[in-house]
Amino acid sequence: MELGEGGIVMENPVLRGTRRDPLILGRQVLVGPTSYLTGCRVEGEVFLATGSRVFN
Repeated sequence: MELGEGGIVMENPVLRGTRRDPLILGRQVLVGPTSYLTGCRVEGEVFLATGSRVFN
């Protein structure tokens, strides 16, 4: 997993990545509580609300 500068990950998320589908979070990304992200790329300055789901 790669977390960009100024990124915030709140409580109880599920964050997964693989060699084939890495998890990359850009600058100033906020991941809300109980979010689920797997094998995706989130560009900079994005807010993912509570319980967000983002898949590869």
